[in-house]
Amino acid sequence: MKRSVERQRRKAAEELKKEQERRAEERRRIIRERSGNPKNIDGCNEATLQAIVKEYHKRLEQLESEKFDLEYATQCKELEIKQLMEKVNKAGKLLEKIRLFTARVAHFDYRGQLKTVQKTDYVLDEKEKKKEEAKPEWIKT
Repeated sequence: MKRSVERQRRKAAEELKKEQERRAEERRRIIRERSGNPKNIDGCNEATLQAIVKEYHKRLEQLESEKFDLEYATQCKELEIKQLMEKVNKAGKLLEKIRLFTARVAHFDYRGQLKTVQKTDYVLDEKEKKKEEAKPEWIKT
């Protein structure tokens, strides 16, 4: 059992080393791609050197422009994330208020708060009955 654990450790270490090498090679490839191949300036005349410098300057401007665009896009995304987080927080607070309100409403005794109505409150008195009987038939509805 110890041997299998030891083999697994060695295999994991080898895999990790391969992954690190692959990442390093990928990084070197990207740097070469972005920066271009180095120019041989030994034995070049002044006009050739100026052309090389202009090419490097043009490449530098392009890379700076791309960098600016990426930074701007990143700032926009960060602002959007911040706004969305604020909306989520507001929605969470609203949901919490709703939950608390529904908890209060669930425990509220509506029947206990209702007034009891006596049946005699809405019964006509004898005087009112006589007045009602004294009215002509066509007025009664």
